[in-house]
This record gives sequence, C-alpha cells and structure tokens, in this order.
Amino acid sequence: MALIYRSLVDDIKKQIESGNIVILLGARQVGKTSILMILIEEFKKVKPVNSIFYFDLEKGENLELLSDYRNLINYLTLQGADLKRVNYLFIDEFHYLPTPNKILKILHDSHPDLRIIATGSSSLEITSKIKESLAGRKRVFTIYALNFEEYLRFKTSPLIDILLRAKQNKIQLTQPILNEILSEWEEFCVFGGYPKVTLTQEKEEKIKEIEEIYNSYVQKDIKAFLKLENVLAYNKLVKILATQIGSLVNIHQLVPLIGVARQTIERYLFVLENTYVMKLLAPFFTNKQKEITKMAKSFFYDTGIRNYALKDFRTLGLRPDCGNLVENGVFSEATKSLSVLQNLHFWRTQAKTEVDFILSHNGKIIPIEVKYQHFDRPKISSSLKAFISQYRPSKGYVLNKDYYGVVSYLEAEIEFLPVFLVGTLISENFNI
Repeated sequence: MALIYRSLVDDIKKQIESGNIVILLGARQVGKTSILMILIEEFKKVKPVNSIFYFDLEKGENLELLSDYRNLINYLTLQGADLKRVNYLFIDEFHYLPTPNKILKILHDSHPDLRIIATGSSSLEITSKIKESLAGRKRVFTIYALNFEEYLRFKTSPLIDILLRAKQNKIQLTQPILNEILSEWEEFCVFGGYPKVTLTQEKEEKIKEIEEIYNSYVQKDIKAFLKLENVLAYNKLVKILATQIGSLVNIHQLVPLIGVARQTIERYLFVLENTYVMKLLAPFFTNKQKEITKMAKSFFYDTGIRNYALKDFRTLGLRPDCGNLVENGVFSEATKSLSVLQNLHFWRTQAKTEVDFILSHNGKIIPIEVKYQHFDRPKISSSLKAFISQYRPSKGYVLNKDYYGVVSYLEAEIEFLPVFLVGTLISENFNI
C-alpha cells in the first residue's frame, strides 16, 4: 500500500535536522509507523542508505539489541555507519525498552550526530519519563487520527485539490462543491479519522475496523494500564461520556450512576484523557462570580470511537445527537490544528449563556459558535453577542452548513463559514 503524506511530516523533518530527539506519541493505529516510513523514504532520497536504520521493537531481537548501548553502537558500525557523520535511527514502539529514557539520553549525549526519531505509546508512564530525563534534548509531536484534509487525501478524493485551491486563493466554494464536501464531512463525523478506517470502503468493514481499534486500545490497553478490577464501572463511564459529548461533566452526578468512588472516576478520567481517548475541555473565564470556572465539557478525540461506544453509526440526518456530534467534530479538527502555544476553551455563564469554543493565543481571543444548519442571512445569537459585549474581541465565527458571510457587532467582525473550514480559520488567525 502506498504511503500517504501527513501534514506534520515537514515540521518533523525540521526538528530532526535541528538535532533534537524527535518523539511521536499517540494512540494505537493513528499512523505513527506510517509517518516513520514516509520520513525514511524522504531521507533515502538525499542521504546514504547506510546512514539510515529502522528498528521495530515489537521484534524481540531488536528490543534486545537496543537495550544495550554498546551492542547497538557495534551493530551500527558493522552495518557500515560512519559514526563521525550524521546517521538516522528510527525506533518504532520505543516504550517496550525497559528504560527508554536512559538509552535515548546516552545515545544523544554520546553521539550528537546521531539523529533519533522514536514512536511510542501515549501512556502516562512514558510521557513522564521523557519529560523528566530528556529535558532540552527532545521535541515531542502528538499524532492524532487524520484531520479532514488528510481524510480527503487518503480517500483520493478530487475534492481535496478543489478545497486546497479555494483556501490558497481565498475563494468561496460553490454550492454543488459545498454539497459534496459536506457529504464527506458528515461521513467523517460518523466514522472518524483513523487511517485504516478511512481507507476501508464498505460501512460494515469500517465498523469492524473501529471495533478492532476500540477493543485493542480503549478496552484492552487502557484497562491493563489502570489494572481495572471493576470493568463494568469503566465501561459505564466510557458510554456515559459518549452520550454527553459537548456537555458539562459533573463528577458528583456520575458517582451514583457508575457506582464507584469519586476518586476512582477521577482516575479513570485522567487516564482516558492522557491516552488521547477523550478530553475534558476547560472553561474560559475572568469573572468567578458570573462564569463557570471548574466544570469541564467532554469530547472524544475521534468521533468514530465515540460512536462505537454507543454502537450508533447512523447518518447525521437520522441522529438526534447531530448537533453534538458536529460540535465534537469541530473540537477534534481544531485540536489537530492548534500549536503548542494556542488554547481551546468554551465559555459559559452561571445563567447558562454559552459559546461553544474560545480560541486564545498571546492575549488574542476568538469566539466560535457551531450551528449546523442552513443560513439565508447572517444571524448572531444572543450568547455570542453577550460574549462580544463582555470581552470585545476583534473577530468571531459562526460555523454552519454552507453559508459564507460577514457582519459586524460592536466593532467585532463575525464571519460565517462552512463548518469543515475550522482548521483554516485557526491557521489564518494565528499564522501557523
């Protein structure tokens, strides 16, 4: 199968050449190994073949080799590597090493011309190890499932070229094209963006692929990490979170529903969040008396995983949760577009006035409402007006089905865009 370009590849290549240890973290099957293969192909075009090495640590012989620093150096030398020059070491599944932080540190410090690129589980244990021992030596990339543009590219859809040309030339899409892209967006919201799912054609086969991912990762791996005794409670929590996407998470109310202690629920949530299954989105606030300050909203990083938890893969037009699912799709797409210095929140007052998302960066704030409906003319909700009145942003957005338009309110420019352009608005406003 041909390897398909991912948006992060160019940024990763820059960090490799800068001399940093590059670590790719993410859930199972989001495409970390494929990114390694793309990088290897790219480097083989311009670098000597005997300077590029790949190790899959799921293979016992490779794991044994990389567990001993001296054995590894001897191996590289015997394979023709000139350790006085730049060499590239690609390590897949580095978390299998007994002390991954130690071996990476020794290699980096002893051989500064050795470029190390490693993939690993997003487990809390690995994340804490690399933070503590590789400070100043590493650059970590979080690899998510496909964003919408990547999704179209993986499907070899001709719409990707049209979408990119429209973005480059700042041209509004015409209605027939909009309808086609919206159809793809709705499928994207139902099945999510895991690469293998995207490359699968038939609906039933897509569901089977999602089932495999869900059972191997959400069920098996995370349960093992948590050392779960009460499997029923864990499953209940995942399902409840799936039903409550876009809603406030009240742990006090979850306790009697799930039947375990508050501390247990908090531990489950912490691990689910830090293994990239779901996210507790924190509120944006400045007034503790009038605004929500503590309760978070829950979203899943991948909508296909969310829909599998509910065993519901109906099309958007048949779903009572259509609005919430599209909002989750926007969250997921925005998360994949944000840089490390940008933040995503929501805003809600004690009086229940709410704006779906607040983007912030270096003091600049942008409110975003998601209204998955047709507009004939621009219309600003009372909630968005309330936020603008209080915070006076210069820009705001209403993401909808297919309407383009601009209107002003209290000197703020409010732009109406099709919902699938959320990544574009982030890059345009924050110069990514």
